[in-house]
This record gives sequence, structure tokens and C-alpha cells, in this order.
Amino acid sequence: FRRPRLEQLTRDHSYVQELVDAGALSPEEAQRHPMGNVVTRAVGAHETLEVDAHPVITRPGDVLLLCTDGLSKVVSDDEIAQVLATRRPAEATRELVNLALLRGAPDNVSLVVVRVDADTGTVTQPVTPVV
Repeated sequence: FRRPRLEQLTRDHSYVQELVDAGALSPEEAQRHPMGNVVTRAVGAHETLEVDAHPVITRPGDVLLLCTDGLSKVVSDDEIAQVLATRRPAEATRELVNLALLRGAPDNVSLVVVRVDADTGTVTQPVTPVV
């Protein structure tokens, strides 16, 4: 999250995301696809782990959110951005998890929120993920 907008930096490793990438589904159709929970890459699924690396140049005041689709499927980007803009990382973590659970999150809800300090440019207030 970089004021005033939330930007997705990574992509899901799922069957449905592959269909979106191939142009066979729109992002809107993907939200409702019955195979939306079929992952194509997961920790422990294979002997070797393939990891994507996404270098990010941060700026003071940036907020980084790492989350599962248990959050992103039931809480809109606008709602997530509002929480990240107005709460400290620990508060944002609790509020987003609670919001997802109140909406009946169809999957696990895991997330981490960190803020890049506005004065020093370092990451501050990392919190233990809430699962």
C-alpha cells in the first residue's frame, strides 16, 4: 500500500490464475470459478521448492501486506486500503482478520502487515502473523 492505493505485487499460483494469465477468464470470472482453490505450487508439495522473488523498492510510509486469499476473497481492496491507511500494523492485522472471519472466510486467513518508517525508511512494527 502506497498512499492512496493498494497494488498487488505478486500473483497466485493457482489453476484459475493460469486461466486468467492465458486470457481464458477475466479477473471477475476468476473470483467465482469453482476451481479457485486448486493451487499449482505449494510448500511441501514437491521435493524442491520453487520461489518467486519480487524485489520491491520501498518508500517511507509504505505498508506491505502478505496475505492468503482467505482475506482477499472476502475483503475488498478498497476496504483493505482503508484499514492500512488508518491503523498501525498490529491493529490492521487484527482488524483485517476479524473482518474476514465475520464475513465467513471460505479459506484460512493468514496475514502479516509491516510499515516502512516515515522517518528512517526502515521496516517497523513487524507483528507475528495471525492465523
